[in-house]
Amino acid sequence: MKALEVARRLPISPLQQTKKYTPLSGGGFQITGKWTFPIPPPLDDRGWYGKEASQRIVAIAVHPSNANTVYVGGGEGGVAKSTDGGTHWTYISDSLDSQSIASIVIDPKAPNILYTGTGYSAFFGVGIYRSFDSGATWALLGRSQFSGKTIGKIAIDPATAGSQNTTTLYASVTANSVFSLWKSKDSGTTWTQIKSGSGAAWYGGSIYDIAIDPGASSTLYITAPDGVFRSLDAGGTWTKIHDIPDQAAASRLAFVQGILWLAYKNSSSIVVRSSDKGATWWAQITSPGNTESDCFAVDPARPNRIFIGGSGNLRYSTNNGDTWTQTDGSKVHVDMHAIAIFPGNTDTIYLGNDGGVYRSDDGGATWVNKNQNLSGALMHGISLSGDGHMIMGNQDNGTQVYTGGNTPWTMVYGGDGWYPKIDPNNSNKMYFTAYLTGTVSAYSGVPYRRENGSIKDVTPPGAVGEKSSFFPAMFMAPGNSNHIIIGFQNVWRSLDSGNTWTRIGRSTYSIAEIAANKTIELLYEAPSNQEMIYAYTKGGYLFVTANAGRGNSADWTNITDARFSSRGINTITVHPTQPDTAYVILKKTGNPHIYKTTDRGRTWTGIGAELPDTTWFNDIIIDTAAPNTLIAASASGIFSSLDSGATWGNMNAGIPAGMNITSLSMNSGNRQLVAATAGRGVYSTVLPSGAGPSLIGPSIISVGAASGTTGTAFSYQITATNNPTSFSAAGLPAGLSVNAVGVISGTPTSIGTFNVTISAVNSSGTGSSTLTLIVYSACDLNRDASTNVVDVQLQVNQALGVTACTSDLNRDGACNVVDVQRSVNASLAGQCLVGP
Repeated sequence: MKALEVARRLPISPLQQTKKYTPLSGGGFQITGKWTFPIPPPLDDRGWYGKEASQRIVAIAVHPSNANTVYVGGGEGGVAKSTDGGTHWTYISDSLDSQSIASIVIDPKAPNILYTGTGYSAFFGVGIYRSFDSGATWALLGRSQFSGKTIGKIAIDPATAGSQNTTTLYASVTANSVFSLWKSKDSGTTWTQIKSGSGAAWYGGSIYDIAIDPGASSTLYITAPDGVFRSLDAGGTWTKIHDIPDQAAASRLAFVQGILWLAYKNSSSIVVRSSDKGATWWAQITSPGNTESDCFAVDPARPNRIFIGGSGNLRYSTNNGDTWTQTDGSKVHVDMHAIAIFPGNTDTIYLGNDGGVYRSDDGGATWVNKNQNLSGALMHGISLSGDGHMIMGNQDNGTQVYTGGNTPWTMVYGGDGWYPKIDPNNSNKMYFTAYLTGTVSAYSGVPYRRENGSIKDVTPPGAVGEKSSFFPAMFMAPGNSNHIIIGFQNVWRSLDSGNTWTRIGRSTYSIAEIAANKTIELLYEAPSNQEMIYAYTKGGYLFVTANAGRGNSADWTNITDARFSSRGINTITVHPTQPDTAYVILKKTGNPHIYKTTDRGRTWTGIGAELPDTTWFNDIIIDTAAPNTLIAASASGIFSSLDSGATWGNMNAGIPAGMNITSLSMNSGNRQLVAATAGRGVYSTVLPSGAGPSLIGPSIISVGAASGTTGTAFSYQITATNNPTSFSAAGLPAGLSVNAVGVISGTPTSIGTFNVTISAVNSSGTGSSTLTLIVYSACDLNRDASTNVVDVQLQVNQALGVTACTSDLNRDGACNVVDVQRSVNASLAGQCLVGP
C-alpha cells in the first residue's frame, strides 16, 4: 500500500502527456498516452489442456444459488467475474490497490456481499476488500494490520452471515514466516488477532485453511505448519488435534455432514477423517498418489466424493477414498490451486490451476476449458519487433508468439518460458530459453533459435556439463541478431546465430572461478562496443570485460559494489552510445532500487530516491532514440525519467493499480512500448515521435524565494526538467544577471523585493516560474526592510559579542531599542545599570 501511495504522488510522466503541460483543477496533468490491452486472449496451449490457457487461478467462489455466476482470483492478475458459467469474463478489480488475489468468499445468506484477500505468495498485498454490490465497488478493510501481508483464507460464520455490519469473519494472515489468525465481529471493519505462530512452510509459513462447524459455529478448525488446531470457543483457546509431519506442504480441511476431513502431504498425499471433532481419527484412507494437497474439496451433498490436487493433476474418489481416478491430463492443465463445488447441484464444479479455469457438469468426470475470454498470462519476459510481432516467456505455458492484428498467441515451445529475444528488423528470427530436460544438464534451461518456424537447440557444445540457472542468461545484440551471448557457468558468444561458439574468458581466470563456480544470471553487451560485456552471477557478483574479442583470453574485472551485492540484481542495461555507462536494477525492497555507473563499474551512484521503496523493481530500459530517457518496471507499476534518472514520473495510466510489471521492450523506430505483467498479459502504448528530452518544454522545479544583501556576492541555480538549452530572468535587481546554464549571480546594488520571471527553453517550448528575490541593505541587520537605530544597536551588540534582543525586558509590550540596551547593560555586568 505504501508503495502505491508513493507512486501516485509522483507527477504524471511526460511520456504520457501532451507536448505541453496542461494543468487540471486540483493539480496533475492531462494524460494522453494511456496503455492499452490490445492482445487478444487467450494463450495457446498447442492442443493440450483443451487448447486455451490464461493466468494462474488460485481462488474461486461460486454463487450459492446460481451456478453461472462465479468469481475467480488470479495470484497476480486480479478478480474476474462471469455471469454465464465462464463463457465470458469481466475483470472487476482494476481499481484495487493490489491485483494479487489469494482468497475470495461469498456471503451465503447475502450473495451480493463479497470478501477478497490480497497478497498471494510473495506478491504485493494490501488487506481485505469488501463489496456490497457483487463486485461493482469495493472498500478496503484491515489496511493497518494487513498491508504487505498475505490473506490466505477468509471464513464466514454461518450463524451471523448476511449482515453488512455484524457478520463474524476469520482471516488467515502470513508475513515473513509468521502466521496469524484474525477475527472480526463487524463484517470486517475492525480486526483482532486470536492466534499466531511461525515456522518454515509452503510460501513461508501459513494458516493454510479454516473450517467452521456449521451446526456449532463457535467450533473452529485451522491447519498450520505445526499441526491442526481446534477451538470450541470461537477462537478464544486452542488445542492441537493432529500433527502434520511435513511442514513444507499445504494442508487442507473440510467439514461436511458432521465429518472433519484433513488432507496433507508427507511422502505422498494423506487424507484422514474424524467423526468426533478431531478427538479420534479414522485410519488413513488409500493414498491418492504423490500429489500435493493445495486443492481439496468434499462434495457437501455426497461426502463419499472427494477431490484433491496440487503439483500435477487432479484426482477424485467416489467411494470415500478407497480408489482414486486421475482427471484427463490432456483436458485439464496441471498444477491445481482452487476448487469450488456449486451447492445447488454438486455435479457442477469449477477448478483453478496454472492454466486458468475449468468447469465440470458431471461431478468431475469430464471438464470444459473456460479460458477463451479470460485474458491473462503470468509472463516473465517480452520482446518486440518493429512490425509489432512479439515473443514472450510464460510461467507453465511455454514460449508464445504474437503476430499482430486479431490473431491469438501461438505457443512455439512448452514448459516454462523466460526472457526471449526477437530480431527488431526480422520477426521471423528469435531466440528463447525453455525449462525442460536440457542438453547441458538434467532439468536446466535450454537456449533455442526459432527462424522461419524452425526451432533448433543452440546450446554451446563446450557448455555441456556446466550448470546453469533455472534459465540460462541470454543476450541478443539489438542491431545484429546473428550476435548472441549465453551464460552457464561461463559466458559463451556466437557471431553466427548460435552455430559456433567462443568462450569469453581464460580457463585459468574465468568468471565462474572468480565467482566460486556460480552460474551466470544476467548478461548485457554494450551496444556501441562489442568488446565490453557486463555479467552478473548467482551469489551477487558483477563483472565486466573490455576485451571480449580475445575469446578465451578475455579478462574479467569484478565490479561488485557492497551496497547492492547482498540484494542481488534483476536487470542490467547499458547506454546505447556510452559503453562505460550502465544501470542495474536491484532485487528486494528499499531505496535506491537503481544504481548507475559512468566509469565502467569503478564507482556506482544510487538514483531514483523518490521511487517507492516498499516495492521491488524488475526491469529498466533505455530509449535508444533518446538515451536520457529511462523506463523502469516494478511491482507497483511503471515509472520513467527524461533526465538519466535525476527525476521520475508515474507512467501507469491505463494499467490496473497494483499490477506487477515484469518486463519491458521498446522499438525506438515505431515508438511502440510493451509491458509484460505477472497475471494479466501484455499492455502496449505508442510514445510520441521524438520522445525524450525534446518531447515537451521544460518545467522549473527551483524553490520560489531567495534573498541576498547589497555588496555581497549572490548565486542562485535555476533547476528545470527536460534538458533546457537556455535560460533567462526578467526583472532582476541591478548587479545580477543569468548565464547559459541557469545560474543567477553577481553583487546586487539595489535593495527591495523583486518578482523575477525565470524561464528555461528547449526546442519544444518554454517553462517559466516566478522567483521572489529580496535584497537587503548591508546595514539592515534585522531584515525589516529599513535601516534604523535597531540595526545600529545590533552592530554594537555584534562588536561586544552580545546576543540581540529576544524579549521585552522593560515590559512595554514591544521588543525594541530600549530592550536591546538593557540587554547590553546586563552583559556589561552592571557598568551601566540605569540606562535608557
